[in-house]
Amino acid sequence: SSSEKINDAKQEFLKLLLHEEYNVNQESILSAMENHVDVHNSSSPRSLPLRPSDVVRMRELCTPHYEDIFHYILGSASKDLGVAFLVMLRRDVRDVIRYTKFMQQDNKKEKKQDGCEESRSDLLQGEDMTLDSHHRHLTKLQMLERNIQTILTSLFRPGVLNLQRITYQDTPASIIEQIAFREAVHPLQSLDDLRTRLGPGRRCFAFFHPSLPNKPLVFVHVALLHEIPTGMDDLKHASESDETTTCAAFYSITNTERGLAGVDLGNHLIKSVVQVLRNEFPKLNSFCTLSPMPKFRNWLEGKIVRYHEGLVTKKKLQLEEHDNIGDNGDDYTPRFMDDSLFSTMELKQLQKVFSSETYLLDLLETLKFPNWHIKSSETTMSSSSNDSSSSEETNRTGRCPSPLVDELQPLLMKLAAYYLTIETHHGRPLCPVAKFHIRNGAEMYRLNYMADTSRKGMRNSCGMMINYRYSLDEIEENRVRYEIRGEVVVKDGVHCWLESGLDKTSRL
Repeated sequence: SSSEKINDAKQEFLKLLLHEEYNVNQESILSAMENHVDVHNSSSPRSLPLRPSDVVRMRELCTPHYEDIFHYILGSASKDLGVAFLVMLRRDVRDVIRYTKFMQQDNKKEKKQDGCEESRSDLLQGEDMTLDSHHRHLTKLQMLERNIQTILTSLFRPGVLNLQRITYQDTPASIIEQIAFREAVHPLQSLDDLRTRLGPGRRCFAFFHPSLPNKPLVFVHVALLHEIPTGMDDLKHASESDETTTCAAFYSITNTERGLAGVDLGNHLIKSVVQVLRNEFPKLNSFCTLSPMPKFRNWLEGKIVRYHEGLVTKKKLQLEEHDNIGDNGDDYTPRFMDDSLFSTMELKQLQKVFSSETYLLDLLETLKFPNWHIKSSETTMSSSSNDSSSSEETNRTGRCPSPLVDELQPLLMKLAAYYLTIETHHGRPLCPVAKFHIRNGAEMYRLNYMADTSRKGMRNSCGMMINYRYSLDEIEENRVRYEIRGEVVVKDGVHCWLESGLDKTSRL
């Protein structure tokens, strides 16, 4: 079929790019370094001065030859198709990298189970490859992906991109359709919902590239308000009054092209939109977001399971004789158990709420149901058969909030603050949304409880959202402090939920 032919052509082209002839020749680089040392009759290359010609030569040797292929494609392709080709190529290479990593892990498991000396799969050639050759193959792919990203970053720089406002009346239907279907943060519920997002009191802006004039690359939805919103319901009060419009809230930003992941489009889009809105509404003095924590519940689930296992292990050890566990058995904490996550008072409160010895697992089971916050025997503890109905619609039927909403608020808000400010990976926030806005110079302003009670909001973030605030006079300073020292500006609206026993540092 035609799709199979296309896939075969892609694989052949990728094999060509990964061939030694088109990659960096390491022997040539080492030879050039040795010649440089020999010319100066020195055994220490660090002490030798580098001439401009040496730098140029080393740069040429360190540049893979497939870049010449890319530049030829960009220069010779008709109708600017070269740019689209590179974007799609990087998307495909990223997919291959992801699959290669999966195969590498799978081969390691097989080797442990079967005692095999060689792995039994090869992504491109269908031959046996050792783990070492898998690693070299993956390294080549990653170098190729990074080189394409570098080229795309220069092609999609701010001065080249076109900022356009998306409106229901003036924007072509094909572009509106792309924005409607690619919305990743708050999926559209209806045509009326789309009209609202493009109507009065709202703004939608997108970046376009001259080579891709009919494709929105990244777009953002904005609500014009009189104060920083505490939840999605506040967006219903958006208006365009010159006197009362003092806050612009970015509540959704979506990158539509996987091939441009890592190319800093979102940051440039936000800065460009801020400038446009300030020109249109001179009294705007607050720029913020209303952002979800899309991986919070998954993180919490892993933490609770490990904590529960730790409690069980601790109790078992405490029941054993002292000559087996030592005199300090009461103080023992399993290494996988985060003892700062829950206080003794919080554990007692949870035990009282759920009236069970397995109260942590009961909490986890409760949070799995998107309607747990609604007091209804029909919906709270049972799976809903109608996935399209949201908890917001349930609230409109007159059902009352569940008592769990108030009982769990202090704990969930503390855990959210812990997740955002304490729990890190390599000194950076775990939350991808937090990482994006903090890297752009924003500050963590306020946590909001039951801010998004849609099914997606409850499933991913337990209904909580956070405001990141862009203080225009401090954006650059915040960005530099984060990049150099890992410091994040965290306001009291987030810090106040951390109990006093926790380390309230803002250095991640």
